[in-house]
Amino acid sequence: MRFLRMLARLLLLPFSLLYGLAMEVRNILFDLKILPVYASRLPVISVGNLVAGGTGKTPFTIWLAAQLAKRYRVAIVSRGYGRESKGLQIVAQNGSILLSAEQAGDEPLLMAKKVPAATVLVSEKRRSAVQWIEQHQAAEVIVLDDGFQHRYVQRDVDIVLFKKPQQFWRNFMLPTGTWREFPHRVSRAHYVGLAAQGKLPFIPLRKQFHVQTMSGPLVDLHLQACLAPEDLKDVPVAAFAGIADPQSFFEALAKMNMAVKRTFAFGDHHRFTENDLLRMGNICRQEKLKYLICTEKDLMKISEIIDQNGDKNLQGIKIVALAHALAVQEEFLIKAIEKTIDKKLKSYYIS
Repeated sequence: MRFLRMLARLLLLPFSLLYGLAMEVRNILFDLKILPVYASRLPVISVGNLVAGGTGKTPFTIWLAAQLAKRYRVAIVSRGYGRESKGLQIVAQNGSILLSAEQAGDEPLLMAKKVPAATVLVSEKRRSAVQWIEQHQAAEVIVLDDGFQHRYVQRDVDIVLFKKPQQFWRNFMLPTGTWREFPHRVSRAHYVGLAAQGKLPFIPLRKQFHVQTMSGPLVDLHLQACLAPEDLKDVPVAAFAGIADPQSFFEALAKMNMAVKRTFAFGDHHRFTENDLLRMGNICRQEKLKYLICTEKDLMKISEIIDQNGDKNLQGIKIVALAHALAVQEEFLIKAIEKTIDKKLKSYYIS
């Protein structure tokens, strides 16, 4: 098996080189100002990554937007990956959810529910969303979700996240590895976050901060706390996940002393169906597992299926999601971002 993986990586190497070259040419065109970049009059904060897969962008974007919403009117702009709708769509405004998970995408809907004070938009073209926010005076600060590679909008603060140091230096370009662009391009970032102990090489320490993910309560279909993780200690459960790295979620549950007897792994942004619920429900009943645990992101789509069709496929089984809370260890980050925002807003209101 290891030999086959190495062979596959070797065969994909030419494609990785071509992809890396294409991304580098694209970046050079932006650097030389040949490709157009829209400069908003409002402060724009981008949260992104240098590698494909899970690095914690969504929970960090939620945390950052919630922090900024304490002082400013905030809008979140996302591409809305996996949604059925097209073009610019308003997911939430003035505390009201306007789209379903299928129309908005699971991540934007989760952001809207977790940060009700924020206006949330999805658009393939971030520039269109930014201009809509300006025209409608819908926010004072714009947060771009997964915006590091989307250089058509100028940003005042660029934040890049890594899950572990190995993602930075023991890696290669897609599809052989997970780099979305060559690692020296991380120099564009103002701040780099790491969700693990240690430091990242070649990045000034003043730019680095640590993100700690803490497990919160188990929540029901409406994101309301219903159980503490310790309530299910040593209780046989099943778990499912449609995220970039399902195994990491299953391992996290095991570390919390949950007896995960059955797992169901789906692709990232999987569109769950009634058949998925029926299959998982049948297996759980056969194996006498009364709890089915998922991520909050997966819960967005599952809850809508149950709201529309009922829970007949899950009779006797309770679906709960593991909520997460973030803590940024370095206090300088928010203060530095707020300083940049205040400076930009001062010129905005004067003009």
